[in-house]
Amino acid sequence: LLLLFPITSPASAGARKQPLMAAARLILLACCATLAGALLVSVDRAGAQEEATLQAALEWPRFSSLLHPKPYNCSEHPWMCEEPFNCQIPITREEEARQQKTYATADGHVNLKSWCDHPQYAPNVVRTCIKEHNLQLSGQKLYTATIRKRFGPFTAELDASYCFLEGHCTNEAVTYNTTMDDAERLCDYRYGHEGWAVNFGYKDILSGVMRVPTAMTPTNGFFNSKMTAMFAKAACAMGNFHCDVVYCKDNYCQDPHYKKKYGHLLPKLPGHEIRQL
Repeated sequence: LLLLFPITSPASAGARKQPLMAAARLILLACCATLAGALLVSVDRAGAQEEATLQAALEWPRFSSLLHPKPYNCSEHPWMCEEPFNCQIPITREEEARQQKTYATADGHVNLKSWCDHPQYAPNVVRTCIKEHNLQLSGQKLYTATIRKRFGPFTAELDASYCFLEGHCTNEAVTYNTTMDDAERLCDYRYGHEGWAVNFGYKDILSGVMRVPTAMTPTNGFFNSKMTAMFAKAACAMGNFHCDVVYCKDNYCQDPHYKKKYGHLLPKLPGHEIRQL
């Protein structure tokens, strides 16, 4: 992961606002002018703590690579430049526009090409879970990289709270044998097919930036599902919902520290029974 907006202790308020201004400009490039304008207003009004919180969220891998996609390096991950990913082929402007509303494919299935914007996950989630279907090893590799702070100093806290808030710790429908097709059906049950495969797009992901100051802190993760639900839907659209559940169940959900810190966030219903239609 290339952390786009490292947290520092700048000398002036103007310096603190620069990363957030950069985020707004990136959102403008993504054709979300209303959101970008609102972000700029929120930056002007934000205190130092809110700015630090927003900065930390923008560093989270699930945000950062979406805000700043790069041309794909096929020599580093050659399997990503083959079917079904084909990262060597840039998406068209028409496809970019379509994904503003619908992140899944046009025919309503997982969009594996979306992983071309997330090279930090190529050697773990993409290769080990999606390509090789080894959910257990994928979760181990991702967890090891995360707790070693490869993705930044706060990612473990954000991921842990996400796991509990979304009910992944109690999801009995996902096992090591769950396939991507199975995961699509689980997403259909939870959100309705249109909820993740039609009416969920890039604009919805970016809009999460506006919820940051009231939804999380860097050291205590997310407080509620205002943002985490968005990332669970994104996992459905990208084909890694089942990978996420195993990653959570095998690691954060078993860790006494995270169970004590975030266990109270678990929904009353088991994860596999949750419906958000």
